[in-house]
Amino acid sequence: MDKQEALKLLATHGYNVGYGAKKHFSTYDIVEKAPGAISFASIAFGILSLKYFDQALESHVSVFLTLFGVVSLYISYYLPSKDKYKQSGVELTKIFSKLHASYLRIKSETHEVNSELEHVDELMDEFYKNSIEKESRGQST
Repeated sequence: MDKQEALKLLATHGYNVGYGAKKHFSTYDIVEKAPGAISFASIAFGILSLKYFDQALESHVSVFLTLFGVVSLYISYYLPSKDKYKQSGVELTKIFSKLHASYLRIKSETHEVNSELEHVDELMDEFYKNSIEKESRGQST
């Protein structure tokens, strides 16, 4: 593989790893903060509905609060693996940094491209090992 192809490959891998890290961190962030926000909003709407909403709007408010409850239940499925998402995000960010360093080494022509690509393959194996594949269930495989 020539230098330009290696740089394109590394840029693609770097993008994928960086995106994966951000996705894991965002899942962690949502699981960490959303239940509190949903609880606050539910309480606030419940209190406001006692005073300001008439009979015609009460059913709409109760539907809205019920939907909030369903969203909260869905998010709660991720709670047991919340810390796994954080740790995975940290590990993927480290891999991203190592890929960036490999990119710069290849670009500077101080390293042999093929030996650096072997190192990149090891980093990608590490990436796949540290990723949480089944994000929809909140469990790692």
